[in-house]
Amino acid sequence: MRTWPRVWREFYGYSDRLCPHGIGHPDPDDVVHLQALGGACTAHPCDGCCTAPLRTGG
Repeated sequence: MRTWPRVWREFYGYSDRLCPHGIGHPDPDDVVHLQALGGACTAHPCDGCCTAPLRTGG
């Protein structure tokens, strides 16, 4: 996600990352900052791009 373009959402007061499919996903760094300030909502119209693939094996 760190390579995806960042988009500032003035209305919400946070930035998100625009995936290759054109969907905004909460920027992980911004979410951590907002949580430190007392809360963050990460609800978004997700297509699964922001979910890291599970690693299997050793």
